Amino acid sequence: YGVIPELDRLIDGTVRRQNALRRLARTVILPRGVGSYQKIIPTRGSGAAWASEVETRTETTNPAFGRIEISPVEAYAYVPVSRWLLDDNAVGLEEWLAEDVSSAIFELEGEAFINGNGSKQPRGLLTYSTSSELDDAVRPFGTVAYVPTGVSGGFSGTSASPASSPADVPIDLTLALNAAYRSNAVWVMSSTTAGVARKWKDQDGRYIWQ
Repeated sequence: YGVIPELDRLIDGTVRRQNALRRLARTVILPRGVGSYQKIIPTRGSGAAWASEVETRTETTNPAFGRIEISPVEAYAYVPVSRWLLDDNAVGLEEWLAEDVSSAIFELEGEAFINGNGSKQPRGLLTYSTSSELDDAVRPFGTVAYVPTGVSGGFSGTSASPASSPADVPIDLTLALNAAYRSNAVWVMSSTTAGVARKWKDQDGRYIWQ
C-alpha cells in the first residue's frame, strides 16, 4: 500500500521591508507612446497690492514656474519555472511566486525611492541637492530644503530642558513647511530614528512623543 505524507499546502513568505513611499506616492498612467511624465510646478504665485478706488493700478508680480520631467524605467524579476512544475505542484507555487515577485519589486523600489542614482532607476530623495535656506523664493528650484539638527547623524541634547531640547528640531521642521501643505503632510523616517525620538522625555520623565 502507499501512504501519502501530510503536506502543508502553504509556502511561508519571506518577510520583506515595507515600502512606505509606495503607499504615499501618486500613480500616473502615461498614454501610449508617451515616453516621459512632465509637470509644471509654480515656484511663485501672482502678487497683489492695495489701491484706492480711483487710483491707477500698476502691474503686480507675475507668477513663476518650474518644470519637472520623469522618464519611467522598468523594474523586473526573471524567475524561470517549468510548466510541468506549475501543473504538478500541490502547494500553490504560481500564486506564491506572483506574490513573492511583487514583494521583491516593492522592496527594490523602496530602496531606490530613497537612495536611487537615477540611472535605470528612480532618483532617490536623499540624492538631490539640499539647502538650509527655507525661503522658496531664494532657494534654487529643485533643491530640497532641510532643517539642521545641530549634530551630524543625530540630534543635539539627550533630554528636554528649558534652554534646548532635541524635540525642538521636529517642531522647527513642521513649522518650516508651508502652512498649505501641513494638513496632508506625513512623517517618513527609519525605525532607528523613530526609536530615538520616541524615547525623548521631559524633565518629569514623561514621553514627549505621545
